Amino acid sequence: MVEVLILYYSRSGRTRALAHWIAEGAESVQGASAKLRRGDYATVNDFIYCDAVAFGSPNYFGYMAGIMQDFFDKALSIREKVAGKLSLAFTSGGGASESALLSLESMISSFRMEKVIDGLVSQGEPSEENRKAYKKLGETLARRALEKTELPKGRSQARTKAENMHTDDSRKRLTCYGDRFSVESRRMYLQGQRALRIPSNSGVLI
Repeated sequence: MVEVLILYYSRSGRTRALAHWIAEGAESVQGASAKLRRGDYATVNDFIYCDAVAFGSPNYFGYMAGIMQDFFDKALSIREKVAGKLSLAFTSGGGASESALLSLESMISSFRMEKVIDGLVSQGEPSEENRKAYKKLGETLARRALEKTELPKGRSQARTKAENMHTDDSRKRLTCYGDRFSVESRRMYLQGQRALRIPSNSGVLI
C-alpha cells in the first residue's frame, strides 16, 4: 500500500475541492490511499513518511499562500529525507495563476524531489471538467508511486533469495571437512572462498 499526501491550503474552498478530487483519483488506484492535510496542520512526519505528495495553493499575488511557504521553511531541515520523493503541484485563483504554480514547483526542485507531471491551474469556480482532470492527476501520481515501490521490492527479494542459496551451499560444504575450523576459515567459506583445513590437534574449535 502506498500513501499519497495532498498537502494544501485553502481559504475560499476552491483549492480544497481540487485537493479532494486528487485524493479521489489516488484512491481509485488499487494499492493506494490518500491523506489530505492543510499546510497549517501538516507535520514534517506527514511529509517524510508518504510515498508521494501533491502540493496545492491558491494564487496570492502571483505566489503560493504564506502558510505553504511556512511549511516548506519548517521542512527545510529534513530536505535530505524527502529527496527523490514523487510530487506534483496545483493551484487555483480568480485569474491566471501560473506564477503561483511555478513557485510551488520551484520548491519541488529545491527539495530535490521528482516532479511526476506538469501541474494544473484552475481559474474561477471548479467545474466538472476540472474534476476529471484533477482526478487523473491523483491517479497518475498514485500509479507512479506504486511502480516506484514495487520495483525495488522485487530486486530486494531476488537478491535475498540468491544470498540465502549461497549461504546454504557454503554451510553444506563446511560439513565435509569436520568440525574443527578457525573462525577465519568459517568466514571465508561463508563468503564462497576456499578455506584451509586446520589439523584436528590444533585445539581450535568453531
